[in-house]
Amino acid sequence: MEKIVSILQPKYNSTLAKKMCLSFNSRINNNSELTVLKKALNKVEKEITNTLNAIKMGIVTTSTKEMLLNLENQKEKLLINIAKINNRKQKNLTIDECEDFLFSLTTLDLSIPENKQFSIDRFIKKLKLGIQKYEYILILQITLVYIRIAKLILKIRIKIIRLGNHFLRQ
Repeated sequence: MEKIVSILQPKYNSTLAKKMCLSFNSRINNNSELTVLKKALNKVEKEITNTLNAIKMGIVTTSTKEMLLNLENQKEKLLINIAKINNRKQKNLTIDECEDFLFSLTTLDLSIPENKQFSIDRFIKKLKLGIQKYEYILILQITLVYIRIAKLILKIRIKIIRLGNHFLRQ
C-alpha cells in the first residue's frame, strides 16, 4: 500500500496520466465494427442507386417501392449506428481527464501558489470539456434531422418518377 500512496503525488500525475490514457484508449479504439458498418452502408447505397435507376427506366411495382423503403430504413439504421460508434470513439480519455482523476486522489496544499494555479487550470479545462460535449450532441441531432430530410426527398423523387412514368404511358 505504501508504494501506491507514494506514487499518488502531483509530481507523478502527468507521467501516470499519459500511461493510463494510452492503455485505456488502445483498448477502446477497435475499429472493426465501424469498418463492417461502413461496408454495409456502401452496399445499401449501391442497392438504392440501382433501385432508383430501375424506377427511372419504368420498372415500378409495389415490391420496388417496398424494397426502396426497406433499403432507406437500413441506411438510416446504419448511419445511426455509425454515428453512435463515432460518438463513442470521441469518448476516449484525454491526458487531462486522467490527470484530473489522479488529481482527485491526491490532496494538495492550496496555500502553495503552484497548487492553487493547478487547481484553477483544472477547473477551467473542465468547463471547456463540458462545452465540447454539448457541441457533439448538437452535431448528432443535426445529422439525424438530415437523415429524415433525405428520406422525405427520396419519397418525393419516387412520386415524381411515378407521375412521369404515368404520363409517358398515356
